[in-house]
Amino acid sequence: MLDKKTTQVVNMTTDGQQVKSLHRAYISEDIKSDSSVVVPKQEVSLSKVLAEINSSQNKGLRVITVKQLKKLNFKEVPTLLTPFFPQVGVAALAGSSDTGKSSLLRQLAYSIANKESEFLGFPLNLRFGKALYISTEDNDQAMSALFNRLPSDSSSDENADENLGYVFETPGLASDLNDYLQDHPVDCVFIDAFSDIYDGDLNALNRVRSFIQIFSEIAQRHQCLILFLHHTGKRTDLLVPSKDNVIGSVGFEGKMRALLELRRDPNDPSLRHLCVLKGNYIGQEHKNESYALRFNEESMTFQNTGQRVTFQNLAKRSSQANEAKQQATDLAIASYFQENKSIREIQALFESRGYPWKRSTIHKIINDHKQSKAVAQAPITFVDTVQPINLASQQGLRYEMDPESHFED
Repeated sequence: MLDKKTTQVVNMTTDGQQVKSLHRAYISEDIKSDSSVVVPKQEVSLSKVLAEINSSQNKGLRVITVKQLKKLNFKEVPTLLTPFFPQVGVAALAGSSDTGKSSLLRQLAYSIANKESEFLGFPLNLRFGKALYISTEDNDQAMSALFNRLPSDSSSDENADENLGYVFETPGLASDLNDYLQDHPVDCVFIDAFSDIYDGDLNALNRVRSFIQIFSEIAQRHQCLILFLHHTGKRTDLLVPSKDNVIGSVGFEGKMRALLELRRDPNDPSLRHLCVLKGNYIGQEHKNESYALRFNEESMTFQNTGQRVTFQNLAKRSSQANEAKQQATDLAIASYFQENKSIREIQALFESRGYPWKRSTIHKIINDHKQSKAVAQAPITFVDTVQPINLASQQGLRYEMDPESHFED
């Protein structure tokens, strides 16, 4: 028989990957009464964590009939921030460094705490008027300075400062968050940033999905939104906005009910563009053009300009696109035929150079080359350069080679 005891577990192993966390470790009955026993580092699977999260629910399947679903009388999916984020589930905001992602989420969190009816002109649909912000990249001193820079009239609700809580230490996040939300309901939990709470391989699809599933279960149980901050690949600001720009496997974006990107304007340094990359229930009219926001570096806040810009106009164009495409193709072919690298190894090579290369794209290049040339009769003489190829800096490179990257799942 197993008993549960809260203990400091520095590393949680998930299918061979180490994920830093503090979770409930399972200890056997024979050491339960011995307080002197030091519980060693445990290998706690994600399934056990999920089992713990679900322990408060009734046993068996929770079946809801269509008749019961109709009685809920929803005409559309409820949103927290219309049209971008659902009221319940997991979503993400991604972008490159120094774009103001954290500032945008912090401003949204404070708008929730202030019980505002709109955020940047978009309807804000609140139930509790409370939020929790988990920050792995800042501390209490930094946050104190930022909030003290806000205008004195920024709070219209007298309890606004009490309605937004901050967490700067994240060991035991899943278990502790689940426990906290039992007694402290919130509209949104902000996690800034995803890569700091997940210490596994970002390209491992099943592991990423399983990890996010923990937080999806928490969001469903406590009927709130969990909003992750994540990052895009190096130099992807030079490309058209796409969910493929986000770091990691499709496991991350696949689990998100909504995925947005915040990026700099290619010409105006004070402008940022909020782009909808994916939304299960977001209309197509929101997915082709950005929402242009003005960023105030003094107050670290945003204002909606009311302007929209097509995604194609957000990429920095280059006359060297065709040359870069050919150079990338030559490198992939040479790596495969000359150096006997696998498709996975070639993908890793390109990722190390700051380009989120897809295996399906490499496969297509290799197969096309096999069909067009007899490899034995047409030896490849390409020699890789010392300097990394700036693949991501060439407009249209990815989409010319992988046109399917535009499509939604």
